[in-house]
Amino acid sequence: MVKSVKGKILRAAVVLFWALAAFILLMTNAHAAGYRAVLKDIDQYEDCLSDSQEKMLLDRMEKLADKVECNIGIAIVSDLEGYNDEDYADNFGYENFGDSDWAVLVLLNTHDNPKYQYYVDRIMLNKSGYEMYYSHLDRIFDKIYAGLEKSDGSYDFYAGCNNFCSALQSYGAKGFAGVARRFSEYFFENFMIMLFLLAMSFVIAIVVVGGFSSGYKKKKPISATVYMNKDRTRITNSVDSFVREYTTSYTTSSSSSGGGHSGGGGGGGSHGGGGGHHR
Repeated sequence: MVKSVKGKILRAAVVLFWALAAFILLMTNAHAAGYRAVLKDIDQYEDCLSDSQEKMLLDRMEKLADKVECNIGIAIVSDLEGYNDEDYADNFGYENFGDSDWAVLVLLNTHDNPKYQYYVDRIMLNKSGYEMYYSHLDRIFDKIYAGLEKSDGSYDFYAGCNNFCSALQSYGAKGFAGVARRFSEYFFENFMIMLFLLAMSFVIAIVVVGGFSSGYKKKKPISATVYMNKDRTRITNSVDSFVREYTTSYTTSSSSSGGGHSGGGGGGGSHGGGGGHHR
């Protein structure tokens, strides 16, 4: 009985713990501030995107940011303001999103400026952005350039940025993988809260199982007198005979010689990062 109650308490505690943890995780996600998107077309010569293109692209970026749960930034620039491409992209990410989850793309519109001939387009990633996208950087750039580079040698920045969003959507963590990632992050960031939940789960489980257990009454054991009721049991005065068996064993000895075998064996001796591409 004791082992059975302990087992019920343990199972109930585990179920309650996960239920409470899932509830808090869902509530945290529901009340958390939404993920953000930042789009900057800051070419010093001319805008690379029309007003309508900027509006449509930013709208898509905002919806995508919430879907993949990662802030998204795009900057189209012709002046790196004294930075190299990596530092510019890194600063762009931190200035807009801080030390959070983000993926940013910086596209250079250099107008064949020799000042930037050794610089590259850059994607920088941080935290979950790094976890989701770092291993796919080459494929993401391939998709960007498939839309960006036109046959006449000019650039379609709107198509390239749209393809960037499509790539982020394709490789972003979603479904069970996304839930698992969010829960692991929440668990380690709120370890004391989860420990408190676990303790509360055991207390609640003990109270609940104790309440159920108290509803069961022990049956009074039947006494030997009642069990051996005269009306149901008769003892006869007969004697059983036992068959006795005698066995004799003989020991024989023999001499033999033999060998063994030998065997052997042998033996033998989170800030993330990003990447850039030339066009």
